[in-house]
Amino acid sequence: MRPPPHHDASLVVHTCDRDYAGTGGSVFYKADDTSTHAMTELDNAGENNLERDQVDTFRNLEAARSTFTLAAGSSDGWCVDSIQYTDAAASRDLTVKLCGGGAWLDDPCTEAAYSGTPCGAEIVVDVVSGSVQKLYDGVLSDLCSSPPPPPPAVVDLDFTTGSLPVDVVDISETACPDRQSSFAQDQEMGTVYRVESGTGLYVRGITAKMANKVEENTEYTIRWVVKMDKTSGYNRMLNVNMGSDAGFYINGGANWYSAGRGSPSSPPMPANEWHSITITTGPDKNAAAYLDGGSVSKWEPHSNWDQACRIVPTTGSVTDTMMFFNDGGSENSCIDGGEHSGMYVKSIQVFNQRMSDAEVALLEHAASRSWSVS
Repeated sequence: MRPPPHHDASLVVHTCDRDYAGTGGSVFYKADDTSTHAMTELDNAGENNLERDQVDTFRNLEAARSTFTLAAGSSDGWCVDSIQYTDAAASRDLTVKLCGGGAWLDDPCTEAAYSGTPCGAEIVVDVVSGSVQKLYDGVLSDLCSSPPPPPPAVVDLDFTTGSLPVDVVDISETACPDRQSSFAQDQEMGTVYRVESGTGLYVRGITAKMANKVEENTEYTIRWVVKMDKTSGYNRMLNVNMGSDAGFYINGGANWYSAGRGSPSSPPMPANEWHSITITTGPDKNAAAYLDGGSVSKWEPHSNWDQACRIVPTTGSVTDTMMFFNDGGSENSCIDGGEHSGMYVKSIQVFNQRMSDAEVALLEHAASRSWSVS
């Protein structure tokens, strides 16, 4: 029979010296992975714990026989770059080997501040071998292993090359000859595309590109990088059911009309600044929107999914297209005023699968960006 656990282990941790590294949220410790071992919050009463570039010592912790776990208790992430574990009774003094820049504890891992540093909802340390794993999106893996790359986009529109991608049709060229969109130079992004208000872009052959994930099987992730002239009022971003007023807009923030700004309410998106907007949905009729890879808002389910989210490839004269930035009823809609914003566009990516929160964060990190998220 094993002796009862003793409580004379200690942890000495150092919080990273970088932006947002400290946390006001909870971080928990657990010895071994069994139901008989309780989670203990790392908290020295009366002290400011886990602040940037600070060393904290936590004593009288239950000693681990095989592993101990550090777990995030909130979405206020913590970056740790040094962990020393001591169990005097077992003559164990372990320096935990973290990756070069440390590791983030966050739940979920959705912030842009990670800057390539590994992130997990939990860090699991083997006190015998010294190996360290992270729990990420429900899967345990080596702490320093690279996360899987994002899947390939089925539509990948890069406007920084100075020529229109072959997949896209510019409505200003086909229906708005007096209001031409064109390439422009931006101080932050370089070459981008200026889309004039009420024109827009569309992609042909969307059913094949989406591998038939349309109608009741609709499933996608779409990511835009844009700088909008205005974000107040309704500004159409995605039109996949032409002739329906329902769809994805920016109205202050992400607004998947007619179901509002989600839960929690989408954060404000400033005009005249570069930001990424990512949306996801699938056949279960749940949907989500992200600002700069984080700040997620969800519709679970979307109350008007059939009209707002579902890809309807053929409606009347409209044939198998996905339209961006145009609120009209066909690919030939040239609209004065209405629910549109002129904008600069760096890129548009369409994926034929719904990504998780963690995968959207990875997509954001993998993307080439030259602006900072505050």
